[in-house]
Amino acid sequence: MKFGLLYELRAFPPVSVEQAYENVLEEIVLAEEMGFDYVWMVEHHFTTAGGSYSSAPEVFYGALSQRTSKIRIGHGVVLLPTQFNHPIRVAERVAALDILTHGRVDLGTGRSSPYEQMGFGIDPADSRPMWEEAIKVIPRMWTEDVFTGYEGKYLKIPPRMIVPKPVQKPHPPLWMAMAQPTSFDVAASKGLGVLCHAIGVPQRLARRIRMYKDAVKSPTDLVGSFINDQVAAFAYSFCTEDDKKARDFVGTAFKESFGAGRALGGGAGIPPNAQYGVNLSDFYSDYAKQLEELGRPFPEFLKYSLDREKGQHTSEASFDSLTGDQLVNDGILCAGDPESCLRVAKMYEEAGVDQFMISPDWGGITHEQIMESYRLFGKYIIPKFKQAAVSA
Repeated sequence: MKFGLLYELRAFPPVSVEQAYENVLEEIVLAEEMGFDYVWMVEHHFTTAGGSYSSAPEVFYGALSQRTSKIRIGHGVVLLPTQFNHPIRVAERVAALDILTHGRVDLGTGRSSPYEQMGFGIDPADSRPMWEEAIKVIPRMWTEDVFTGYEGKYLKIPPRMIVPKPVQKPHPPLWMAMAQPTSFDVAASKGLGVLCHAIGVPQRLARRIRMYKDAVKSPTDLVGSFINDQVAAFAYSFCTEDDKKARDFVGTAFKESFGAGRALGGGAGIPPNAQYGVNLSDFYSDYAKQLEELGRPFPEFLKYSLDREKGQHTSEASFDSLTGDQLVNDGILCAGDPESCLRVAKMYEEAGVDQFMISPDWGGITHEQIMESYRLFGKYIIPKFKQAAVSA
């Protein structure tokens, strides 16, 4: 199993946004030295204090490309409804980045949330078919000497020379982000790797991963030139020498970040009122109604979906009673001392995950704590998996 990082690029006061950018660059350089294989960064818009400041990850990656030499750089993800990013520009930018990194780029794609979509004038009901058209044409722009054109409902592109072409041949690996179990089927049908952004117990992934691995062998609508059959899943992380201190911290931080009292002024980029924020318990019903009207399920990671085995949603009282020990022991968070974090990583490996992504910038965790965490992963955790891979 490989190891990755998933960044939202947050800035927790008193850290400035400018300093946060510099901190993350420094963290990723260290992560490469410690043996991490991938770094992924989200694309979010309209978030506020404490939320994601990663609205232009392609610009950040240009800087990162010149400070690293081995770690793979993944868009996790580029938003593909056309008003966010026109597919021609995506193809051009990713190819240019692939040149600057000497072939270290992976392209993950997604659709974002209704809140962000509507800010760009996108009808949320159109986001899936827009994504479908865009992901279909981007690989062709890389592999055809002269792009032969495309005409669909949302995209009308005449034949054109699209340059540059990526270093990786036939093209960089393609991934799809998801928070819903049914999206595994979509990814398999198109031969796309899976970026699982849902928060939950890793054992629940095992069955879905087995079904995906079987289905992706014979995709019915392959969009690229090859199948990417990899599954990456993430957990929020905090590794330190003091196991109890880390577990106590994440127990509180998780409930403050995702509980019913959270003021959604940023973070996931989906509050109906980004300036003032809303109480999450009030927000659930309104947002659920919006998605019901669109014929879309409510994302699991926004529900209290932490019950063991049964797959039922917990009550607010049950959520509030969660402890750091339970969250770590169930594999929902990768936190504690290196031994605790190693156990969580093994849960994901046993579930069939090919790449375990840890998300470090959450809950007010400091730059210094993140650097310490990476050193501990590099010394005690990642080598265990690399040794196992060599032995196999």
